Amino acid sequence: GDESLIDKLSDRILNGNFPLIEQDCLYLKNSDGTLSAVSADKNALELFLDRAMDKKGLSQKDFFKGLLYGNINDDIKKLCNKYGFVYNETRRVFVVEINDDVSQYTDTFEEIFNCDEMTFVQLEENCIAFIAIESDEDDISGAIGATFAELNVDYGIGVSCVCENASDLSIAFEQAYSALMIGKRLSFSGGVWEYSNVLPEIIIAGLPLDAVGELKEKAEQVAKSLDNETLQIAQEFFKHNLNISETARCCYLHRNTLIYKLDKIQKDTGFNMRNFDEAVALRIYIATNKVLR
Repeated sequence: GDESLIDKLSDRILNGNFPLIEQDCLYLKNSDGTLSAVSADKNALELFLDRAMDKKGLSQKDFFKGLLYGNINDDIKKLCNKYGFVYNETRRVFVVEINDDVSQYTDTFEEIFNCDEMTFVQLEENCIAFIAIESDEDDISGAIGATFAELNVDYGIGVSCVCENASDLSIAFEQAYSALMIGKRLSFSGGVWEYSNVLPEIIIAGLPLDAVGELKEKAEQVAKSLDNETLQIAQEFFKHNLNISETARCCYLHRNTLIYKLDKIQKDTGFNMRNFDEAVALRIYIATNKVLR
């Protein structure tokens, strides 16, 4: 077909391990870098794929990449056993995008991160994923960020929710990648974005434009009522589950000062942040203004 066809292929195909099956087509990469696609009976395609993979073999890095992209068609439990990867282990996925070529730091990552608790997989020239056994995500994000800071590299990190087994790593990867992409829209200076914390922004970003007109209008009204300092306090209040003491401590404010500021937010916006339903509504309006501005 013409060259425009490549734009119609999903990232799962373009970044996959070949050969692979997607939507009843078998995709193969040719020696000149082009792709071929074969449409046939699903059973015939899977039989061909099994034979091709047996002949080709699968490196450990290809196995991890296949788990993240959801391209492993064989018995995942058997492959986990083959590559020494515990199937039933709770993990998180961290997707990192940097402003440099990841491959030049491979030796550093091998030394620091490849262990029983964590491994890394290069996805694209400037994108890398870390698969980590569940622990404090702040500690892991901090360790990854400190490494890139030492290398003097700008970075952004997307963090997934916890997944229960290796089969769910593709879901975790999509969560982390979505968090990273929405985070880039919220901040140009990098940062760490956890999927569960930016879920309202992700949902709003996926809405059709004709469905967010009224929402956007109200969000703009709310935004005009909040200066940067007040907005930061509101976000910290959300982050600490509407806990006044924790928010005051993290913002270095006296408890009574924070209460005064929360009262001012209610006066300016009409939303009482100490009421759960009203706090959720305000959170949505703030998220809308961030994503659609």
